[in-house]
Amino acid sequence: MRKTEKFYSLNPLLMGYQYHNDKEWMKIGLVISIGGAIIFMTSGLVWWSVLGLM
Repeated sequence: MRKTEKFYSLNPLLMGYQYHNDKEWMKIGLVISIGGAIIFMTSGLVWWSVLGLM
């Protein structure tokens, strides 16, 4: 399933009230995705070092 600007049920409501537009929504999604990836990789590396794999 592809996550687009219409995927989340709250997004059309926020766009209707002009809280943000499509471009801002995609920027927010990109920042959250990159942040999640950084957290996931950092915690994975720490776990590997605890297990002695690194």
